[in-house]
Amino acid sequence: MQFEQLRKNLVLAAVPVSLSAVFLLGTLGPFDAVITVLYIPIIIFSTRIFPKGIVTYVGLACVVLTCASFVLGHVEGFHAVGLDQFAAILLAIAASTSFSVWIPKSR
Repeated sequence: MQFEQLRKNLVLAAVPVSLSAVFLLGTLGPFDAVITVLYIPIIIFSTRIFPKGIVTYVGLACVVLTCASFVLGHVEGFHAVGLDQFAAILLAIAASTSFSVWIPKSR
């Protein structure tokens, strides 16, 4: 019984830890802003363990972290290409969150 509770707690902790890891990679790492697309698998994973309302909040957290990463990573100035990538990433996160919430779970 303890093993099952430990497993459940580890699965629940995976989402915030993953969100933090992607944020740190996008902000401090040598990667382009496109690395924040890794939020999409986290949103998809969260549909398996959370209800629809929580998945919406996970998507909102991904949008906030993407905005923060973009602002912190572009201190020297904004470029048109960077803004286009930023808009595409936000659209992808919003679309995947919407589809994850609207499509019923198949279990």
